[in-house]
Amino acid sequence: MPVFVLDSEQMRKADRIAIEAFAIPGVLLMEAAARGVAREAMAICPPGGRVMVLAGPGNNGGDGLAAARMLFLAGIRVEVVAARPLAEYAGDSGINAQIVARLGIPVSVFSGSDASLDPGIFTSLAESHVVVDGLLGTGVRGELRPGYRELIRWANEVEASVVAVDVPTGVDPDTARVADGAVRADVTVTFGAPKLGLLLEPGCEWVGELVVEDIGIPAGVLRKVVGDEGVYWVQKEDVQTRLPGRSRTGHKGTYGHVLVVGGAPGYAGAAIMASYAALRSGAGLVTCAVPEGSVATVATSLVEAMTEILPPGPGLGALETKLDAADVVALGPGLGAGEGTSGQVRGLIGRAARATKRPFLVVDADGLNAVAPDLSLFDDPGWQGRVVLTPHPGEMARLLDRRIPEVLEDRRGAALEAAASANSVVVLKGAPSIIASPCGRLAVNGTGNPGLATGGSGDVLTGMIAAFLGQGLDPWWAAVAGCFVHGQAADDALEGVDARSMLPRDVIGSISGALRSLG
Repeated sequence: MPVFVLDSEQMRKADRIAIEAFAIPGVLLMEAAARGVAREAMAICPPGGRVMVLAGPGNNGGDGLAAARMLFLAGIRVEVVAARPLAEYAGDSGINAQIVARLGIPVSVFSGSDASLDPGIFTSLAESHVVVDGLLGTGVRGELRPGYRELIRWANEVEASVVAVDVPTGVDPDTARVADGAVRADVTVTFGAPKLGLLLEPGCEWVGELVVEDIGIPAGVLRKVVGDEGVYWVQKEDVQTRLPGRSRTGHKGTYGHVLVVGGAPGYAGAAIMASYAALRSGAGLVTCAVPEGSVATVATSLVEAMTEILPPGPGLGALETKLDAADVVALGPGLGAGEGTSGQVRGLIGRAARATKRPFLVVDADGLNAVAPDLSLFDDPGWQGRVVLTPHPGEMARLLDRRIPEVLEDRRGAALEAAASANSVVVLKGAPSIIASPCGRLAVNGTGNPGLATGGSGDVLTGMIAAFLGQGLDPWWAAVAGCFVHGQAADDALEGVDARSMLPRDVIGSISGALRSLG
């Protein structure tokens, strides 16, 4: 079952359908949400510890009030700081406010518009072991009011662990933008489905551990509000069910012939890493085509693959034969940006579209720079449904003729625009990587770690995606599987090296174990 990623409007719609079409009372949804928050707070709170619940004026605050009641009844010392007097809460939040009042849980009231807070609140925060952020939910945008900023500043300064209710206050659940003075959580308990802003940078840096709490909204409701062109959070099960196995009767031709084109003098390592990653990911055959000046380096280092000379200029020479035999062409790793590269790349792409096998195409690095910003090359009918582009934000900016900050501000929009313009699957690399299809489908990959922030990691990913294409996965699932296994291999590599010293070769060395763990 795919894990859907919802925006705030979709989540409100899902809540509304659950309440109206399935007669699930809103107070039951709030109860289930609060139970998840209370569970995480209790798991962190030491014996005899104190919990401070910050309750905003809306349903997010109601979730916090319900969690305060559960913690109190479990014997934990609880105090509430509320954005309004308890008697002014209404609806489902009002029900929980009444219960908190009758239980006699200590409550302080603050004003969101007034930064002059009662110093006693800071004293209570400083004495707390856990702070529950139930201030503002998914419907809040823009900058925070002075009272909220001051209260959050205090909460961020004390040593207590912070559990955020649904979304850390100040993090935009749709765009991942972070307001000045936002809550920095240790754990975020989000309800029903992850929100996109919790998965993308910079918002994900404020989330801490992300816990998705099932609050009782039927899965069919989530599927309905997401639709066919939705966003998915890639899970292990998604990849497990699609990765190709190995047949006893298979042979090297069964598992795809990958042709890696790149490796200009001084950059041969990029082509070598892409080739090794393809081999480790199951490719049956790999040919590495590099300029004559790199052939000796590649042939010496890449003993399990074949080597071919990439002639200068648009002519392909003997490479024509390899192109006709290839199932996948991985174009760009270490290709360089010298004079004539653009014509060479465009000539190769045009010729490959008419090759005997009509190969799949993965374009990365200098291959992307050579075609930017004109993506009309991929309008060729020979490339329909057969191309994966793997830009990092800088390359994406060149593809879309934009500035890098514009891409980073809306990574989702940039990935979808590039996929539609090139009629190709696009992997926008980053933390996390986003996979977009021409029809508007989007996947967010959650594996990987800061050790991948090293030159050459993208070349490894290119080789892996190419290998999965050669083994029969379509471009969408090859890209999804490539990103997931690439990140998982990096995570596994952390068992032997620190993220600061991780090298692409460490990731390549962990590919086999990552594949084994997937079955």
